[in-house]
Amino acid sequence: MAKFDEQVEAQMVDHMNKDHVDAMRDYCRLKKVIYINQDPKMLAIDQDGFDMLVNGELLRITFENRCATPKDVREALVNLANQARNDA
Repeated sequence: MAKFDEQVEAQMVDHMNKDHVDAMRDYCRLKKVIYINQDPKMLAIDQDGFDMLVNGELLRITFENRCATPKDVREALVNLANQARNDA
C-alpha cells in the first residue's frame, strides 16, 4: 500500500467527510453495503484505495488502478461514484 504525505491524505479525507458524504453513500451502494443510522465516514486514503467506517466496521475499497497523485485519486473517486449511480 503506497501512502501519500500525511498532510495531503488528511486534507483529502477531511474534504470527503465534509463535502462528499453523498459520494460515500454511493460507494456503499456500489459494494452492496447498507449503512444504518449513521453515514459512512472516510478514515484513510492511499494510492491503492481508501478505508471507510460503515456501521462500525471497516470497509476497504480499492481503485482500479494505482493513483500517483491527488488528482488521480479525485478522478478515481468520481469514476466510482459515477459507476455506482449508473448501476443504481
